[in-house]
Amino acid sequence: MKPEHIRDFLTAPRSLSPASAERAATWLEGLDGVVTPGIAQASLHPLRDSQAAAIRGLAPTRCGLVLGPPGTGKTATLAWMALGYLLASRRRGQPCRILVTAFTRDAIANVLNALSERANALKQTVRVAYVGNPPDADLAPEVETRPRNEFEDVLTDAQVVVGMTIWSIHGILEKGHYGGPATLDAELFDLVCLDEASQMMVGHGLMALAPLKEDGRIVVVGDDRQLPPIGGVASWAGVERGLGGSLYDFLKTSQVLEFELTETFRLNAPLAQPPAELFYENYVSADAVARRRLNLRAGWEAQIPSWMRAALEPDYPVCILLHDGPPTTTRSMLEAELVRQLVEALGTRLLDREGKEYRDELWQEGLAIVTPHRAQNALIRKYLRPGAFGADCTVETVDRIQGRERDAIIVSYSVADPEFAQVEAAFLFSPQRFNVAITRPRSKLILIVSRRLLEVLPSDEELVDAVAILREYVYGSRLEGSFQFPHKGESVSIDVRLRGFDDAQPLPQIEPHPAPFEPGPVLTRELEEVDRAIRTLAAESSHNSATHSNIEKRLKRSVAFSDYRTLFLFGRILIYKRTNNKYGGTFWALYPREDAVKPLPLREELVRENIRAVVEEHRRGFSEAFYMGASVSAGVRDRFAWCDEDGCDQLLPLLRKLDAEGTTLVLKEENDTVKVGLVLQKAPQPLPPAPETKLEDDDFRLLNLLEDLEIDRINLGVVESWPTPGELLEACRDNPALRGTPFKVGGKCFIRRSK
Repeated sequence: MKPEHIRDFLTAPRSLSPASAERAATWLEGLDGVVTPGIAQASLHPLRDSQAAAIRGLAPTRCGLVLGPPGTGKTATLAWMALGYLLASRRRGQPCRILVTAFTRDAIANVLNALSERANALKQTVRVAYVGNPPDADLAPEVETRPRNEFEDVLTDAQVVVGMTIWSIHGILEKGHYGGPATLDAELFDLVCLDEASQMMVGHGLMALAPLKEDGRIVVVGDDRQLPPIGGVASWAGVERGLGGSLYDFLKTSQVLEFELTETFRLNAPLAQPPAELFYENYVSADAVARRRLNLRAGWEAQIPSWMRAALEPDYPVCILLHDGPPTTTRSMLEAELVRQLVEALGTRLLDREGKEYRDELWQEGLAIVTPHRAQNALIRKYLRPGAFGADCTVETVDRIQGRERDAIIVSYSVADPEFAQVEAAFLFSPQRFNVAITRPRSKLILIVSRRLLEVLPSDEELVDAVAILREYVYGSRLEGSFQFPHKGESVSIDVRLRGFDDAQPLPQIEPHPAPFEPGPVLTRELEEVDRAIRTLAAESSHNSATHSNIEKRLKRSVAFSDYRTLFLFGRILIYKRTNNKYGGTFWALYPREDAVKPLPLREELVRENIRAVVEEHRRGFSEAFYMGASVSAGVRDRFAWCDEDGCDQLLPLLRKLDAEGTTLVLKEENDTVKVGLVLQKAPQPLPPAPETKLEDDDFRLLNLLEDLEIDRINLGVVESWPTPGELLEACRDNPALRGTPFKVGGKCFIRRSK
C-alpha cells in the first residue's frame, strides 16, 4: 500500500472502498462453500454462530475488527477465515497471498499452526511459511521456516500464507528481498491478518499495511477490554480517536465495523458471568464447558482444614479470601503463606483432563499464580522453593500472564495499605488488568485480597468506578464464613466468599481454626451501649468527644477503662488523656472513629516490622509524625494496641528502646508532645572503580555474538529471557573466528576449541 494511501487510512479508516463484488463473493464462498461443508465432512466442531457471523459480516468490507474475548476461539476463527478465503480463491483461479502478523512471534505461530492443522483436516495442501527469526513456540511440521533473504521464493506460489513480524516486513522491503527494488511499500498480499492488535501500537499496525495490495483486505483481531500496549496509552486534547493507544482502539474509535465472538470455551459458567456483566455484553460459557469443575482426585477433602476445603471445592469455581492482615505494600508475607499452603494442597490433588496426576506439567497446564508486583512474585517463589512444587513454578505479573490459561489460578493482590493504594490506584485497580486476572482460569479462581484495599476511595471519578468493580466482585460473592489464620504469632481473621454453579446449594461449613490462640475481645451488648453513648455525647459536644464522667452519667452506671480499650481494639473509638485546665487533673476523652481501622497487636516484632510504614503514613509530607493524634485524627500510637486495661501506655517505652538503638526512629519528647521521625537509610557505598582493561578484537567479536543471541530472543520488544553463560560458550564454539581464544564468562576462563 502506497504511503499516501496509508496516510489516507490513518485519516479515515472507513474511507477504504468496499470490497469488489467478485472478492466479496469469493469471501462468502470460503465460508459457505469451503469451510462449512469441509467441517461437516471431516466431523469437526462446527463454527459457533458468532464466529460464522463475524466471517460473513466481513465479506463486503475491506477493513474490519473481530473482538475476541478470552477463550472465544479468535485464533481458530482467524485460521478458518484465512483458509476459506485462500481455498475459494484457488477454486476461482484468483491469487491469494495472506500475511499473518501479531504483537508477538508466538501469536503468529499459533495462527499458522491452527491454519495448517485445519488444512490437513480438510485434506488440502496449503503452503504455510514463517519468515524471519523463528518463535519460541513449536511450529507444525507443515510450516516452513525461511530466513528473510529467501522471502522471494515464498512468493512464487499464487496462494500462500506467510507469517512474520512487522520488523521482518520492514527489513524485507528495505533490502529488496521480495524480488524488487529496496522500498518501504510494495503490493504483495491480498489479505493482512493482524492478531493481538489491542497490544500493538498504531504506528506498528500501519507498518503491516506496507505490503498490502491496493485492493487488499485488512482483518484486525484483538480485545480492547484487556491490557493496552506496553508503555501505556497516550491521549491528546481534542483528539477523540485513540491515536496514542492500540491499533484496535484506534480503528474502533474510528467507527470501523466490529464483530464480537461471544462463546468462551475456557471459562465455566460461574467464571464467565462476572466478565459478561462487567466487560462483554453477550459473553457466555459454551455448553461444552459451562458445567466443568476442577478435577481433583478422590478423597481430596482429607487432611486439610475446612477453609481450604471450601477454597478448593469444585462446586464453587470462585473463592475469595478477604483478610484483615497488617498493612503491606508490594509484598505480603501473609498472602505468600496462604498461597504456599494452597499450592501444596492443589499440587497433590489436581488431576489433568484425563484424570491423571499432573506431575511435571502442573505449572504448564494445571496451575499459575498471578500478582500485580514483581516483589510479591519473588516472595512467593521464596516461600514455594523449599516445597515439593517450588521448582519451575509459574508466578507471573498480570501483564505477563495475558494470553495464557490454567485449570486453576491463584491471585494475590499483596497491597494492604490504603495510602499506598491511592498512589497506585490507576495501576492496581485497572479494569483491564482485573479482566485479565479473572479470565485466566478454566475451572477455579482463588483471589486473595485485603479488606483495607477495598476501603480505598480515590479522588479521580474514573478510579472510583474502577475500585467499585473489584469491591462489587468481592462483596457480590456469597459469604461462607470466617476463620482465624495464624501469622507471626497472631490470629488474622479471613472471610471466605464463594461463587458457585447454583446459588441455592448449601455452602460448605468452616470449622473454627484449631490454632491455640487466646480468645479475642467480644463486642457485647453492654459495649454496644457504651459505644452508642459515646457517639451521642460526641454529637452534642463542640469538641466532638465524650468524657468518661459524662458517659457514666448518661448510662447511670460505672464504666471500666477496659471497656474503652475493647472498643478501641474493634476500631470504634480513639482514646486520649486530657488535662482539665480549669480544675486541674486529667480525664479520659473518647472520640468516635468512623474508619473502623483495627490496631495492630502490641508485639515487639510487629512494631519493629511496621513502625516505619506507620510513621511514613502519618507524617504526611513532614519530617516527623505526631505520636498522639489531634481530636478525631489518629496518631502513630493509634495504629497499635498501645495501652493496657488500666490505660498505661505500653508502646512508648518500646519506641524509646528503638530510639536508643538509633537504627529505625528518632523520638522527640517536649512537654506533653511526642513526635516520631525516621532514621534515614544509609546510602549504598559506591563500588570500587573497575580495573583498567584493554579491549581486544576478540572482546568486540564476543560482544557482537552476545548481541546476536539477544536479538534472537527479543519478541517485538518483550524480552523472553537472556542468554546464559553456557549458551554463550556454545555459540563461541560454533564461531570459527573465536575458536582457540581464552575468554571469561561468569568469572571462569574457557578456551574455544574446534569441535
